[in-house]
Amino acid sequence: MMTVLVLLLSAGVTPCAAANKVVNNDRPASDPFFLDDCDSAARWIASQGVEVAFDRDEAIEGVGSVRFVTDFAAYSNANLDIRGEFDAVDLSAADYITFDLYISHPELINASYQITVSIGSGGLASSSTQEWKAIMFMQEFEPGWNRIVMPMTESQSNQANMSKADNFRMYFHTINLAQDVEDLTLRLDNIKAHTYGTVAIPLLDCDSADGWGGAVAGVETQNHTQGEGALIFTATPITSEEGDHNIVKQRVFDQAVYAVNADYLEFDFYVSDASALAENNSNYGLQVELTSAGRCDAEELEWGIEQGCGQLKDGWNHIKLPIPTRGGNLNLYGVNFFRIHLLSLKSCRDAELVIMLDNMYLSVLQDGIDDFAEEEVVTPPDENPENQGEASTDSDVTNPGTAEDSDSSKGDAALGDEELLARKALTATRAKMVAIIFVFFIIGFDIVVVLLRRREAAEPVLAGVEAEDVATIEQEPAAAEQPQEPAAPEQDRTE
Repeated sequence: MMTVLVLLLSAGVTPCAAANKVVNNDRPASDPFFLDDCDSAARWIASQGVEVAFDRDEAIEGVGSVRFVTDFAAYSNANLDIRGEFDAVDLSAADYITFDLYISHPELINASYQITVSIGSGGLASSSTQEWKAIMFMQEFEPGWNRIVMPMTESQSNQANMSKADNFRMYFHTINLAQDVEDLTLRLDNIKAHTYGTVAIPLLDCDSADGWGGAVAGVETQNHTQGEGALIFTATPITSEEGDHNIVKQRVFDQAVYAVNADYLEFDFYVSDASALAENNSNYGLQVELTSAGRCDAEELEWGIEQGCGQLKDGWNHIKLPIPTRGGNLNLYGVNFFRIHLLSLKSCRDAELVIMLDNMYLSVLQDGIDDFAEEEVVTPPDENPENQGEASTDSDVTNPGTAEDSDSSKGDAALGDEELLARKALTATRAKMVAIIFVFFIIGFDIVVVLLRRREAAEPVLAGVEAEDVATIEQEPAAAEQPQEPAAPEQDRTE
């Protein structure tokens, strides 16, 4: 039977937080845990004609791996499908999935399709999956064992409930090379889920209704996930005769937030009747918007319920929305506006629909990519009080084309006074060095030019002197070669 080891994360955010549970935004990295250690072939299936067995001779971890063998000649130009089931586990806080894949003949896999991998919910027959295309692996498969790393940010959601993930699938298309080859052999081992540590950039603690525009709101102090309370607002049910109902809440940040290195927008979302936001009950459902223009529908980054909100439940849900590397139209150097809207709601179960927001922040994964120190995370982008709270415009945006441009754009936003002075001093020193080098270059060039001119003027004179010396040597060769007789010694003197 498949061994499944599920380790509860000691820190992090669950998709349905209990009331009055404080969420740890600065999450330490957790130990990876098995989805399947592949020490048994039980609960694994494959396409017809593919032999599935436990292999004790090959393993990356544990006592063996699951082996899949097919007669390639009989299954060339075919789709091969491998599936395994494990006990349901909550992967909503996972950041990436890894596994080890053995492949005997990578050249037999159609390069147009390669390998597609998915983690799903609802059993082996379900189509609700989180899917990774092989192009995302960005690697050439080698004969033998290959390490596969699949970041959650690079997956595509097909309405999978990652809080109840229970199956693994890999499928690919083979190719006919018109030659005799051995059987195609695959092995799987060591399938694990991982979480990075995170550092939070606080946005809104939702402890006050001040500054919020839109529907009438208050603060709920008894049922919240962080701080002193949660922002709460309600909507009355709308019948089909009355038309659709929209709920909009928005807020301009007190100060623009530097979000260049952020990986996710995260917040806690409470809904009394999640079915009111279901696809068949709303044309749009839940929409979330982040902008750098100080208003909606400009310099925006927008998410729908299918882009990270997952399967909403009655009660508290934790929403985790991925932020693209370049932010789309959003100026990540000055994020300053948030809006949430529930559009075209048809009905809700109770007399009123209750919505609450709490614990809103940007998270930075400590994955070695664009990480930065914790003390730099919460530093606002503009230290000038006169500019605080102003909306960013297109003319203010610095597009980081190079690393040097990016660093200079970040500098004033992330450095303190002492560091800023040090950077200015370093810049001044560099400017002086450039000026000195330029001066020396000009002087050296002038010296070389003068020396060349003097040499050209001296060449005729030197030529004349050399001619005279040659004539003198030809006229008096004997004198030059005749040895001189030694002088006679002086006689001794006596007094």
